[in-house]
Amino acid sequence: MREMWIVIKREFRERVRTRAFILSTILLPIFAIAIFAVPYLMGGAGGGEFDVAIIDETPEGIASRIALNLAEPGGDAIFRTQIVSRPLAETRDSLTALVRAEELDGFLRLGPDFVRTAAATYRGSVVTNMTMIQGLRAAVSQAIQSERLDRAGLDAAQVATLLEPATLETSQITRSGAEGGDTLSTMILAYFITFLLYLFIILYGTQVMQSVHEEKGNRIAEVLMSSVTAPQLLAGKVFGVGGAALVQMLAWGGLLALAVSQRGRIAQRLDIPAEALAGFQLDPLVAFLLLLYALLGFFLYASLYAAAGAATQDMQDAQQFVWILVMPLIIPLILQFQIISAPHGPLATAVGWIPLTSPLAMPLRMGTTEISGLELTGSLTLLALSVALTSWVAGKIYRIGMLSTGRRASLREIWRWLRYT
Repeated sequence: MREMWIVIKREFRERVRTRAFILSTILLPIFAIAIFAVPYLMGGAGGGEFDVAIIDETPEGIASRIALNLAEPGGDAIFRTQIVSRPLAETRDSLTALVRAEELDGFLRLGPDFVRTAAATYRGSVVTNMTMIQGLRAAVSQAIQSERLDRAGLDAAQVATLLEPATLETSQITRSGAEGGDTLSTMILAYFITFLLYLFIILYGTQVMQSVHEEKGNRIAEVLMSSVTAPQLLAGKVFGVGGAALVQMLAWGGLLALAVSQRGRIAQRLDIPAEALAGFQLDPLVAFLLLLYALLGFFLYASLYAAAGAATQDMQDAQQFVWILVMPLIIPLILQFQIISAPHGPLATAVGWIPLTSPLAMPLRMGTTEISGLELTGSLTLLALSVALTSWVAGKIYRIGMLSTGRRASLREIWRWLRYT
């Protein structure tokens, strides 16, 4: 045990004392916040100012209504419009030249049968800005609806009042009866935590494999294994790297808790309603379970990474094994929308029980709904048993693989190691 503790301290100190560890601990949360905050502070996703020409070929002159709708304040897109009364056939070349010269963002054409078909066309330098396209579509729709209502002798304002849509406020009810976050904040928090756990497992699992390769390539493992048994060396390496990972996770968790406690001030700074961030809260028990899944998931995959490192000669060689190891971990990310939409469905339940996917699937489910204590206990127990089994298998591969140099071990040879050791 004393020898394993020495290995743990060595692996731990080698990581927490580096500048990369300190910088990643500080900069990664800042980078994650910037991903969400910077687009909002700079005008939202797709906002901006747009110069649009409206080619009016309709006998009714609906273009003026569309121009008034686009000029109304509100939204992230600001439109400046000019109405062109000549047909597109006469103005296409000149308008296209203005678009190419970046003096005009695009032109909207209303054909002669626009009132009957309600079909308009837009040509511009950018047609992937959804905020702009939605603004144009809304303005055109309002104009054609107003024209049709006028023709039917109905007052547009009264009809709009009668057809005003209802608002639906959503809030999650916890098992204690309290109300949790709304739909959007719950989904964002669940996805953010799950993606963070994915990075945590991948980054530190890769570090374990790199450490194994370094010791194998430098022949240090042969010296160490003369004083420490292979299982102790493997366990010390995994626990040492895991300790460094735990320190970083606790630091990130502390920053997240601080941000959640100050969400009122953050909302005020960003000039958004305080209710928009009200759902960003995390129960202490849920936080503990998330940490438990993160650690068990790390130990599971770190053992697999260590085995892959011991069975291969270099990192390039190991890539052939790594993609097989990572594939189960990617499954919950691929199925995230299905899991969030139906957290108690058969698909979400299945990936929550499978040990290779549960470290990400269960946090994703816990972020969207409450999971029964029985299911959590069963999933964690199965995951812990898988960690023990994987560590035992990885220890066998590690013991022979670290002393085998000069060629890559095939899957058949690895199977032989497991049978005869």
